[in-house]
Amino acid sequence: MTGATGRTSYADLMGDAAHHAALASISLSREPISDSGNARATLESYWQLLKALHQHAWQLAGGSQRIEGISASAGPDQPDAAAVRFIDALARTSRHPATWDASPASGVGIDWSSAAASLRTATDLLSTHRDPRGVRLTPEATMLDDPEVRAQGFSGLADIATTVLVAERDLGLRCGQAAVPWREVGRRLPDLEPARLAAHDLARDGRQEADGRDLLDQLEVARPGIRTDDPFVELGDRVRRLRQTAWQLTHEPHVGMQCLTDYAAAAVIVHTHAGAYLTSGISGDVSGSPVHSMARRAYHGRAAWTLAHLEGRQLRTATPGLALVRKDLLSVRDLCQRLLPLGASVSGEDLAADPRQVRAMVNASIRAFTDIASSNAAVLENLSRTGQLYVSGHRLTGDQVTDDPPLVNAEVHGSFVPAPAQQVRPLAQAFAAARAGAPAQGWTQPPHVGPSGELVLAAMRMTFMESEPA
Repeated sequence: MTGATGRTSYADLMGDAAHHAALASISLSREPISDSGNARATLESYWQLLKALHQHAWQLAGGSQRIEGISASAGPDQPDAAAVRFIDALARTSRHPATWDASPASGVGIDWSSAAASLRTATDLLSTHRDPRGVRLTPEATMLDDPEVRAQGFSGLADIATTVLVAERDLGLRCGQAAVPWREVGRRLPDLEPARLAAHDLARDGRQEADGRDLLDQLEVARPGIRTDDPFVELGDRVRRLRQTAWQLTHEPHVGMQCLTDYAAAAVIVHTHAGAYLTSGISGDVSGSPVHSMARRAYHGRAAWTLAHLEGRQLRTATPGLALVRKDLLSVRDLCQRLLPLGASVSGEDLAADPRQVRAMVNASIRAFTDIASSNAAVLENLSRTGQLYVSGHRLTGDQVTDDPPLVNAEVHGSFVPAPAQQVRPLAQAFAAARAGAPAQGWTQPPHVGPSGELVLAAMRMTFMESEPA
């Protein structure tokens, strides 16, 4: 099972866990367990599934730091409070040592083991976005802090937990029938009544708060490798990695201005080719008019990012650029030229994917650069606040150098000086326009620049003539 990008999604894993949990419950109600050894192995697989439920609820709630905050809060959100009660009710399972080494031979135990494996993988997926204390590791982690998104996750988890927890009575009966002494059955099976009540509350409160959004369902593992076997898939992967890297740079104290310039260059390329594609009729259901919403965003985005590129090239930092960003920029350039050529149709050989999937990738790329604009703006603000930005004295105006001999000297000789706020403001405004998908302030597209934007791209050739950073 795979998500929209061809990778396993959170919804895939939780759906698989729910499927195996349901199969186990059906089998348990219909079929006896063959012998005492298999019964004990099935009991152990049940414990491991309970432990997987506990660990997943703990990770979904936000880790230790956030759970401590919920517990100490006088008025937490209902789904959060229900989640903490559920976690506390299953806390015993996290300390349960393995008591039986053999693997279950019955369908019940095998299905419970499969459900536990899917839940553990889903927990690992979430942990790539937030660390054990709940610290964000990716831009998607912000989404996990949304109460409605968490409520959606709690609701699905509670449904699985309810299916598992109500099987306790049938499991005890089947183990006794398989010649496991009743005293041992009572000792091996935990008291799950508090967990059942907590799961009921969690399902109820989660459904009341969740708004049906599928943001959590679409979540995939963070920082996957770039897939190069399909060019359309590679283009999408590289844009996603650019987005992830841009977010990571917001947590770095020193970032090279060349990184922001490379991001602007990549954005102009993507928006230019995306706009040409969306208005070419290739996607099948586009009228060809630039007023189409995503096409309009592509054209506004191209203008804003072009301005960002022009303004960004005027600024310098002591920190060099990042080789990974430049590598992805050059690959994105080559892939766009091949897959989404300007003024031409995509070849049948390259357009092996479903046109709807291609358009979805194009639209997702435009949206990704909206997030990149936010990250780049945060980086720029930090560079400006900490005095890391410099500008050539030739760029200073007369008003800026009046009565300041060092600045007068810099203007005459073209030496670099700390960038005044007036030199940084246009770039910040360009990022704001790119983030909003609105026309860039102070930018008017020249009439000789056609819809495919060949001259806009031609003006950026100097970017690719610069040596690649070491």
